[in-house]
Amino acid sequence: MEKKIAVISDSGCDLPAEFIQKHNIRVIPLRISFSDAEFLGNGDITNSILFERMVREIPKTSLPARSDVCELFDKLEQEGYTDALYVGVSSNMSGSYNAMRLFAEDNYNSVKLHLADTRCLSVPEGYCVLEAARELEKTSSIERAIHHMKDIRARMSIYIALPTLEYLKRSGRISLIEGAMGTLLHLNPVMTVDAEGRFQSSIKAIGYKRAIEFMARDFLKKFGNKTVKIAITHGNCATLAQNFLERMKRLANVEESFIQEVSPVLGVHCGPGTLGMVVIF
Repeated sequence: MEKKIAVISDSGCDLPAEFIQKHNIRVIPLRISFSDAEFLGNGDITNSILFERMVREIPKTSLPARSDVCELFDKLEQEGYTDALYVGVSSNMSGSYNAMRLFAEDNYNSVKLHLADTRCLSVPEGYCVLEAARELEKTSSIERAIHHMKDIRARMSIYIALPTLEYLKRSGRISLIEGAMGTLLHLNPVMTVDAEGRFQSSIKAIGYKRAIEFMARDFLKKFGNKTVKIAITHGNCATLAQNFLERMKRLANVEESFIQEVSPVLGVHCGPGTLGMVVIF
């Protein structure tokens, strides 16, 4: 029997809609819960409204609902799919990967689920999903798609500049001590995501503008005049993101690029003003 393979990700992948539609990528929504309302992380709430609400309350984020996953797999089965490849957010930042693993163990109907941990999130995760989908289209091989995705992940440089550590601290993504010291000393670290899929500080800068300048200098040092792919994400600061991308294009040969606003489910943890970049060389 010839395989028909679907590509699945979650709403933390921050992949532009045109790529999702072109490659028929299925996106399972993560959820955002306030004390008085719950939103899906793929369009139910904008970042502007989210950040306004977060002044009063930091919401919780949660895994895909099992009902959403079952609904998707019912649809895939009806459409004649035999297999599905889930390329998801880092298992060291979210329980989504483990939830999908447990779902796979149920041997859901006739659609076999395969899993690939990107060890990242946001636009780095999005690029992993995109490249896995492209490889599947070329080879129809799940094994080769996963191998290609891991190769792309190994060649990523990830930068995240934050105007404050407050949101990471309040959402539990960094320790209270780290957050308090950063606030006390007015440090704005340039964060990265390590090979295991965890947040790490790559440098501590005095001030947000200096953090962004470090990103530009490090990009020039590593990639100046080289051929790269770039994706930019931002937390409600589109003009800054566009200007930064244009600046990077003057420093290197950028063969592919996109800008995508950070999904609200990730905006909970990073807050407004976030500027992130992934570079693939």
